[in-house]
Amino acid sequence: MGLKFLRDGMDSANLVAMYGVNGQEGEWNFFAHEFQNHIVAAAGAALKAVSFKFSQATDWIQAVGLSDMAMYGQDGKNVGTPVFPWRIDFTPTATLKGKYSNA
Repeated sequence: MGLKFLRDGMDSANLVAMYGVNGQEGEWNFFAHEFQNHIVAAAGAALKAVSFKFSQATDWIQAVGLSDMAMYGQDGKNVGTPVFPWRIDFTPTATLKGKYSNA
């Protein structure tokens, strides 16, 4: 899932969240799990190889930071000392979790 927040006179603030790179095995319900901006490590040889390649550019391959999003207001002005969470969890309601279930 991707979110984009527009700000005046500067780049937008962006956030990407997901369940995990390995997907939802045996589950087709998009709302079956929480989406987070920090995910667990990849499993399997192919995805571990991709993870290794990404790790050559950053130590934070499993996380999307939120500091840039908090640094400026929607008017594009610096807020001074930003306050932001380390991780965001997008939790589906019980209705959504069960509504599109395979069962």
